[in-house]
Amino acid sequence: MLDRLKDQIGRRQDELIGLTRDLVAFPTVNPPGEAYMECAEHLGERLRRRGFEVDEAGDGSEGLARVEAVEGDYQVVLLDLSMPGISGERVLERLKQDHPSLPVVMLSGFVEDPAKVAAADAVLNKPLTTRALVATLDRVLGASSSPG
Repeated sequence: MLDRLKDQIGRRQDELIGLTRDLVAFPTVNPPGEAYMECAEHLGERLRRRGFEVDEAGDGSEGLARVEAVEGDYQVVLLDLSMPGISGERVLERLKQDHPSLPVVMLSGFVEDPAKVAAADAVLNKPLTTRALVATLDRVLGASSSPG
């Protein structure tokens, strides 16, 4: 009886920890350089736990190069408005010009001019939760061609 009770408590504890992880907000600022990549890796880790395959890039130029190198393999791009190097606005512009059917979800702590991100398939304001991000990705992926 005691073992069964411990097992039930353990299962509920894991459930509570999982819920807490879903509610943890991502930071609102993007530090430059190595710290930026740490934030991207943290976000990638949370998405991997939810079953997504993730490829992080340290800046906009690297992200564009990866999309070009494996054309057709990405189902969605998660793009921060503020990142090292080329701006998120410019990356969005290039992606929509060169890959118009590739969905793009923009993340930003503050969008000064909404017209600059109007081409994005979705815009999420930070801080955000894993749950909100996953729901948005599911919606955008559902609206695009079926994941292969």
